[in-house]
Amino acid sequence: MTKPTKDQIESVINRLPSNLVPNNCSWASTLTAITRLKTEYNNAIIRVENLEAVIREVLEENLDLTDGDNCTLIKLKKSINFDETRPLSEEQVHFQRWCD
Repeated sequence: MTKPTKDQIESVINRLPSNLVPNNCSWASTLTAITRLKTEYNNAIIRVENLEAVIREVLEENLDLTDGDNCTLIKLKKSINFDETRPLSEEQVHFQRWCD
């Protein structure tokens, strides 16, 4: 693989979020920033999945409060498109076991 030019590095840097832009224009620091971005992205996905699982658990434990469109927990219900007839995904079951 050939070494990228300064213009190529700057092109990649310009597409990074400003808080991840490295202070210098080296390829190594750019790759570090990209790795950090991927890590933060993956962590955010895991966090959302965990929050959805907890919300689903709360809704399932309180089905009497989730009846209809004018229920006490409607905001939570809508936030994850809750359908009490839909079974849990394998990831949600695993997370619930982990929490217990």
